[in-house]
Amino acid sequence: MNNLNKALQRIQDWFESHRPNYVTSLQPGLTRKEIEKKVSSFPIQLSEEVYTLYEWHNGSDSWEFFFPGYCFPSLENAIADMYSIDSEFSRYTLLLEEIDTYFLLPVFSYDFTSISTLEIDTKRAHSFVLKAVPEETPSIYSFNLTRMIEVIAKCFENGAYYMRKRNNGESEVMWNYEMALEIHRINNSEIVEFTLEKINSIKLEKSTGIMGNLYYLIEWFGDSRAVEPLIELLQTPFDNQLNQDDLVIVKDVAAYGLGKLHDSRAVDPLIDALSSKYSNIRYRVVEALGELSDNRAIPSLIGILSDPDERICDSGKFSLVKLGAIDELLTTALESKNRYAIQALGLLPSSINKKKLTSEQKDRIFSVLMSLTKDSSYEIQNIANKSLDRARREVLEQSYER
Repeated sequence: MNNLNKALQRIQDWFESHRPNYVTSLQPGLTRKEIEKKVSSFPIQLSEEVYTLYEWHNGSDSWEFFFPGYCFPSLENAIADMYSIDSEFSRYTLLLEEIDTYFLLPVFSYDFTSISTLEIDTKRAHSFVLKAVPEETPSIYSFNLTRMIEVIAKCFENGAYYMRKRNNGESEVMWNYEMALEIHRINNSEIVEFTLEKINSIKLEKSTGIMGNLYYLIEWFGDSRAVEPLIELLQTPFDNQLNQDDLVIVKDVAAYGLGKLHDSRAVDPLIDALSSKYSNIRYRVVEALGELSDNRAIPSLIGILSDPDERICDSGKFSLVKLGAIDELLTTALESKNRYAIQALGLLPSSINKKKLTSEQKDRIFSVLMSLTKDSSYEIQNIANKSLDRARREVLEQSYER
């Protein structure tokens, strides 16, 4: 019995103990000949893993989730929803280059979201597993199908996936997101290596079109080894050798990744990137600095509250609240009458602020906002009144929570 068979049996054992009704919905497995006949009209060779999956069971006749978020359709339904992607698409979005045409077979799905195996025209033991969401680029989800099924088995056995009764008495499968994520990360470490290799490849070859796929990989498999390569990408100069639009995307994704990786080495490079003439880059950098919780960013973020792009100013407001930049926001609100600083004062008592306010700090906020409600400008009065109401509500809600 191979590892995939063992993992499927573990899931079956767990279902029989905890989900007996679901076990009855699992359809009998197919023979190899039956599987081959069903895919004979397609120019693909299913991997051995896919054969093993459908020899175990040919999906479920229930739309109940097999694991949280995804049902297990029959091979017939999976084939009906299968679609192809050409080499150009795969090279720029899936980071794969050696095959002309790939087929995505949705082995687990719900509505238009799917977890699909990547099938080609030659025989293999394993398949990459991809996650596909409507209007988004498919991204690598698991190193292979065996690894994915092993993760599902571990999640059930460790309590990351569990059964909960609804009000009507029926049960549904739920999940502990953080536990499941950690199990997924630990058991797909190769994807981290794969991602880092591709980041360095982009850096060296200046092939920028494939960066979009790294969003999911950086966030899901966050690894500090990605920090330096992403900093170098963020600092890549604009020159005539590169497509400017592609490089904007690269820097956008690099800033996003640096924010998600929460590494202090990224603070100074991100601050420098705030001077970019491209608003998309500035916007992403402001978000990233808010994620990093480093006070070195406060002066630059205060400056960004006067950016010509209102979307960036609004993002800067939230980043400054996250950093708990009380003194700087009070000064800017009073001296510059900056609308975003005034709005931020109303948010400081909220949970967005990662630093708990003292009574003295709350008093200062209320005092400044009260004074601004009497400003000569009606616009400033209006903004201050709304901000004051927001601050009062936040403080009142906190007192109820106690």
